[in-house]
Amino acid sequence: TLTLTLTLTLTHTPILTLTPILNLTHSITLTFTLRVMSFVETFVEGLRNMKASEYEINVRAAVANKLLADKSIEEEAQRQWSEVDMRQYRFRRGEEEAAAMRAVSQPQLASWAKVSLLSKQASQLTIVVNARTGTAAALDAHPTSLPGEGARGAEGGAAAAPRSGGGGVRSPRRP
Repeated sequence: TLTLTLTLTLTHTPILTLTPILNLTHSITLTFTLRVMSFVETFVEGLRNMKASEYEINVRAAVANKLLADKSIEEEAQRQWSEVDMRQYRFRRGEEEAAAMRAVSQPQLASWAKVSLLSKQASQLTIVVNARTGTAAALDAHPTSLPGEGARGAEGGAAAAPRSGGGGVRSPRRP
């Protein structure tokens, strides 16, 4: 079996880092974790050593992405209704976040990344995701089954849930 663990490292703002844990041996887990941490260290160091002009180009690109216009009335409605659903009512969220992105200097971001991603004080949230173990035949046999409704592999892993026509997401039933 294969278990993938995603570790969300938090201090003040969430940053997603991947730390898979394989149910094979401790040494494989340790090796993979060390490789992930090596990548994160390289990323943080690269951010710290980035040329100011390169940092500005990246900030401008991120801001432009944040300020992309809605492509349809449906996108605009979804964006506006999500503010209502969250009870945030920040209808100019994109502009606010773009301004905040412009206000963060490279040294500030590099310092924040070092503390958030590499410090011992960073808290972690671990989410375990089990690999799908059902076969394609099992999925074909139960094309409309949700997890827990019959399309299970030999190891008991749930099959992927298809999208329903109603647009809603159903919660799987507990066995």
